[in-house]
Amino acid sequence: MQIFLTALILGLLIAFLIRELHKFQVRATHKTIDETTPLPPLEPAPGSSNEPKPGPLPVASSSTLAETSSHRPAGTWQDKVKTARNQDAYAQALALCSAQYPKIEAFQQALITLRAEIKTRRKQQLPIADTLLTLYRTAVLADLLRSDMVLNADSSSLDMSAFASACLAEFDFPYRHIGYQKLRLLNKTDCKRLVECWQEPDTHRHADEFLGSDWSRFVASFAAREPVMRS
Repeated sequence: MQIFLTALILGLLIAFLIRELHKFQVRATHKTIDETTPLPPLEPAPGSSNEPKPGPLPVASSSTLAETSSHRPAGTWQDKVKTARNQDAYAQALALCSAQYPKIEAFQQALITLRAEIKTRRKQQLPIADTLLTLYRTAVLADLLRSDMVLNADSSSLDMSAFASACLAEFDFPYRHIGYQKLRLLNKTDCKRLVECWQEPDTHRHADEFLGSDWSRFVASFAAREPVMRS
């Protein structure tokens, strides 16, 4: 009799455990389904648009930029400057740049070329003062050709390439009286080398401010000349 009761109790206990285990499995299955089922789309507020909000603007990667530049037609003046610069033909590269003055990119490419020449000369333990002076005068010239005096001149009377050459021949652009802080195309390394070579200037100002009336007379005189005929 005792054995029968013990067996009956064990059977009921096992049946209870099986039932509870089944309930647990069912609850776990329902929970998994609820967690993995995607939420339904939110209803738009009255008067709102169904169009998605714009995300962050894409940033071009270096590979994208390279692909874009590769679409530029071959044989442009920029390509010729780069080829000459890569061959250490710095004088040729600068001549190609000067032919494109007063384009801002032409001045930028000229400064890149001069920086490359300075780097090469430093590696070869050669003096850089003359090249640094050319870099400085190029930056001053870029500042001058962007001045209001030139921009307001009669463009039909200005052959800008010849005008740039005439500026370099006419003016000295003394570092001591012009400085470097107003010259936008100079970078920190340029300024550091200028100070190392010639110390700090007495002042910093735009070149046309230093030249004053000499500059205004020069622009007026050049603009009054007979325009160069172009084919």
